[in-house]
Amino acid sequence: MRALPHWTDPTSIIESAAFSFSLDKWKGQRYRPECFPPDTLVVGEEGLLPIGSVKEGDVVLSGNGQWRKVTSCFRRPYRGVLCEVKAAGLLPISCTPEHPIWCQAPDPDYSGKGAERKFRPPAYLKAADLPVHGLLRVPRIKETIERRAVTLLPGPRSNDPGEIEVDDQFLTVLGFYLAEGCVKADGRTVQFTFGSDEQEYGWPRMQVHVGGASGAILATLWNLDLPIKGDGRSRRYNHVRFDNDYAYFPIREVTSRAYQGDVCNLEVEEDHTYCVPADVHNCWVEKEALAGVVQRAANNNDVSYLSCRGYMSASEMYEAAQRVRLRRDNGQETVIIYLGDHDPSGLDMSNNDIPSRFAIFMDKYGLDRVRVKRIALNWDQIEEHQPPPNPAKETDSRFGAYQDQFGDESWELDALDPKTLLAIIQAAIDEVKDDDLFEEVKDREEDQREILN
Repeated sequence: MRALPHWTDPTSIIESAAFSFSLDKWKGQRYRPECFPPDTLVVGEEGLLPIGSVKEGDVVLSGNGQWRKVTSCFRRPYRGVLCEVKAAGLLPISCTPEHPIWCQAPDPDYSGKGAERKFRPPAYLKAADLPVHGLLRVPRIKETIERRAVTLLPGPRSNDPGEIEVDDQFLTVLGFYLAEGCVKADGRTVQFTFGSDEQEYGWPRMQVHVGGASGAILATLWNLDLPIKGDGRSRRYNHVRFDNDYAYFPIREVTSRAYQGDVCNLEVEEDHTYCVPADVHNCWVEKEALAGVVQRAANNNDVSYLSCRGYMSASEMYEAAQRVRLRRDNGQETVIIYLGDHDPSGLDMSNNDIPSRFAIFMDKYGLDRVRVKRIALNWDQIEEHQPPPNPAKETDSRFGAYQDQFGDESWELDALDPKTLLAIIQAAIDEVKDDDLFEEVKDREEDQREILN
């Protein structure tokens, strides 16, 4: 185990582990927050903006290079460790260790360096698992958007550095930057390097200090929808790669630091990704893209929820059984409402795996069996909403039985519109919810809150 910078004694280690989880006061269930500090810059349709200021309905750049609407914004307190990812040519990215970031990891079977380095197939990796020399992906914006002025990034000496007018002089500087410029390692100095036959443009090496606006030129280029990389020689940009759709930036360093404050995340329609400006996923579980929808319904109704991450492990099943046992001791019945893909494994989880394994614990405690009710994705919903199909996995051991009943196609839960899914969940909760008791408890909690205030 690697010691972290804020581990000073055994108590701090225990405290760090405890606060790396968040405790939702309504659900009473632990989960790892996968988020960014509020000042993390997100690529929006109107330029770079702090993730903490993004609102539902705002349009951001997805990891696939498309402009997508933000459907949900999440903000929660967090105390624990942040990873800081530094890549050549990009501003540092700080996030919780679990957050998934698109990466092509170096292939250890090849010993090449620099441009000769070989890479594994891309995947979304946890920030804590990102390898040095791995590549981060940034979509290349291809649309033309008119800009009369560019807002600079705040820096250590200025919280409001202002704007730069987009005029001929400024565009000339940008042209020089794209042809012969680079940002030095301090992140605040732009350097232009001209050849011996380019003396009429300026000194052989000219430096422009960007004052208190750290990374201002990079922000400017993003706002103008231009590539980030200048062509001037600088160790900061060694081995940045390009294709028609993306720029790929090599990771130089991944470190960790202690943090206490709010963290934020976004749910984005369709792609479930956004850019900071590197491509990041909004979550790290098999169907966590739906977590915002499920969380909203659960919180509104004081209902616990759990993302299974595929087949539940024995430890997860045991912990869930303990929660059921506790509720039974308090005189509460438990109904498990299940949502999953319509594919060989997704159906097996709700129809066989979860009920049978739960039964083992219930029998051990002498309790009645728990009812598992699958509410989505079901065949009637597929016929009604016509979500796009995918080929069912023929390598799944349950494929044969599935094929006999449903054919060769499968359907993913997140293909349903979020509003439709929210309505399905709410209807299932309403079937078993005691509205009178629920309102009575809410009123009592509100009275207690007023007393405390």
